[in-house]
Amino acid sequence: MKRTALALLLLSFSAPALADEKVDCVSAHSESQSLRTESKLREAREKLLVCARPECPAAVRSDCAKWLGEVQDEIPSVMVAATDANGSDVADVRVVVDGVVIAKELTGQPILLNPGQRTLRFERDGASPIERKLVLRVGERNRRIEVQFTPRLAGGAPPGEGNGAPAPAPTPTPEPEPSADKGGGGIPAATFILGGVGVLGLAGFTFFALDGKKKEDDLDKCKPNCAGDDVQAARTSYLLGDVSLGVGVLAFAGAAYFLFASGPKQESAARAPLFLDLRAGSRGAVGTFGGRF
Repeated sequence: MKRTALALLLLSFSAPALADEKVDCVSAHSESQSLRTESKLREAREKLLVCARPECPAAVRSDCAKWLGEVQDEIPSVMVAATDANGSDVADVRVVVDGVVIAKELTGQPILLNPGQRTLRFERDGASPIERKLVLRVGERNRRIEVQFTPRLAGGAPPGEGNGAPAPAPTPTPEPEPSADKGGGGIPAATFILGGVGVLGLAGFTFFALDGKKKEDDLDKCKPNCAGDDVQAARTSYLLGDVSLGVGVLAFAGAAYFLFASGPKQESAARAPLFLDLRAGSRGAVGTFGGRF
């Protein structure tokens, strides 16, 4: 009688525990398939290890054992080899995958990861962290990753952030020397000079042409008894107007040449000796503009 009561008492305590284990087995069985569908093979493997235990129901245990073998063949893995600045192996390395710590140190064993694009970050106290981005394929096993840590600079940004190598010093870019024969905005100085001469030439032409016309009108009033000096003065004004016009036209032509010339021709022309030859005649003036082009 006492033995029967003791057996019933033990069954009353063990029955809820057995029921909870069966619920865990069935739940892990179902969740593992959802995780496999989402390519979360690492998490699916953990669930399959739960439902493949001997205490799980035979049907559940059989499925989980079969699926566990399949996941073991599909899940990718990496082998991490870490060294310090001297090239010596180090193991005190934290491995962070997509923001989650996967390993607190290196043990020489493969690290199981989910397939797809992954961001791996390797951290070591006193050293610059290293990041690597890679795409893992289903069934890819023991992919080797080598990282070398360098000491972190005190009071500054870590050198070689992201690749474990010292950051190269920036190369200073020399400033271009100002050109002696060019004005502001890259326009040759000769263009400004000749342009100014052209403006003065046109202004002179306008002045002397108006002055000559005024004197010619005065001569019309005194014909035919005009003084010779008055006639010569009118001719001189027209002559100076013609000279000024010629100077202006030639100066503008030279300015246009230097403005549109390019390359070595522009530089050599800006420095080439120029000449302007003006010759007055009885009926006007002749101007010649030249230089080495």
